[in-house]
Amino acid sequence: MRNPLDSYGPAPEEDEPSFGPPFDDRMPRLRWFQLAATTALFVMFIAQAIQIQDVNRKIALLYERLKVDQERMMDTTPALEAQQRTILHRLDILESTLREIEIERGASSGSSGGAAALQPPPPPSP
Repeated sequence: MRNPLDSYGPAPEEDEPSFGPPFDDRMPRLRWFQLAATTALFVMFIAQAIQIQDVNRKIALLYERLKVDQERMMDTTPALEAQQRTILHRLDILESTLREIEIERGASSGSSGGAAALQPPPPPSP
């Protein structure tokens, strides 16, 4: 009995394709192309790795600068708050002194016309 799969596929004399040069002639060119493509990809990979390292270095430098700036700001904030408290205290003293002067002028002159000129301006709205 004959196997039905024996007649399936190309005939034994048609194993070699009839178009193009034989496979052995193309093999060295294919190997050189593969080597060139692999080398180009390797060089591109190395260039990208160097760029990533450079970006990471810059990010670390910026992070350190940010940290230093934050520490400096944290150090100056209490000093600025103390200065603001001192200014507000002096302003309160000045306002009370102006009120006392106004009261003294009002009592000595008997008129309030001059006292209106000594009134402090209204505080700025926030």
